[in-house]
Amino acid sequence: MKTTETNDNPNTNFPPVAGFWHRFAAWLIDSLLIILAGQAVCLVFKPLLFQLGPYGRPIGLLFILPYFGLMNSVVFDGQTFGKRLMKIAVRGADNRPISVLRSLGRVSILALPFLLGGWPLPVLENPVAAVTAGLIVFGLGGSILYTMVFNRKAGQGIHDLICRTYVVQPDGYPADAFPITPGIHRVISAVWMGLTAFMLAFLMFDNPSYTPKPVTVQVRQLRQTLSVDPRFFTADVRDQTVTPENNPAYRGLVVDVWTVGELAEDERWETAVHITGIVLRDMKDIDEFDQIQVKLSDGYDIGIASYRSGFWYSNPVDEWQKILSENPEALE
Repeated sequence: MKTTETNDNPNTNFPPVAGFWHRFAAWLIDSLLIILAGQAVCLVFKPLLFQLGPYGRPIGLLFILPYFGLMNSVVFDGQTFGKRLMKIAVRGADNRPISVLRSLGRVSILALPFLLGGWPLPVLENPVAAVTAGLIVFGLGGSILYTMVFNRKAGQGIHDLICRTYVVQPDGYPADAFPITPGIHRVISAVWMGLTAFMLAFLMFDNPSYTPKPVTVQVRQLRQTLSVDPRFFTADVRDQTVTPENNPAYRGLVVDVWTVGELAEDERWETAVHITGIVLRDMKDIDEFDQIQVKLSDGYDIGIASYRSGFWYSNPVDEWQKILSENPEALE
């Protein structure tokens, strides 16, 4: 039995829903326009963006929300530039263009996984924040991807289901009503969200029988020390064993920080030496390592455009100790 969604206005003809590839092509066109706008902003405000680092990502929303929120609404007849070129449009369940508020809600659902995905903010390392962000990125994001690809009958993603919208071909052959999304897609999306929440919560619990090694505790403490340093946006410390080709394996302590601002070459070296001084001061078991590797990154991320550069400073532990003995002021 064919299921359809009825319309309050019996005089309204319902166009066919847009195919996946039409929507995908429109998305590519719109994404290119947004990215070009982001690159222009970065060229003009590059020094300021280096001072914002990863905290500049919400700037991208200042382009994404107005662009899709306004153009997918009644203001532009439900068509972005990409949709207009592909001859498709956003419509409500009544086949009318949707309000600006509803359109903003629709694009916000799409933008949240994009905003939070891979966002290296220290606050997102909090267990509750990490689980929440993970649920949005993997749970909601996965559900959007699933419904967009497999809900071919109604062509509705999760954002469309929540906002009761369709993407249609206005010039297509009309039907009596829009198709309804089969219930199985709602069930699979809900199950996926539940499984994602369970796995994230499970991963956040520490094994009570696990006792970390002293060097592991020191690595965690060093990471915390560097994370609160106002010169760095983010800091990561890893105990890493490297096996080069045709060379013996060695154990390295890798310190990776994202610096505030764009550092000159001499400033980068001074920063690397200072970080190494903190490592030698706080790591009581540093002799267990063969090398200390410091990576200094700088750059910016506004969501719709980003830039990162990295500079490595690597020496054996005894060589770093010699450098620090010749530069005692680095510990101050």
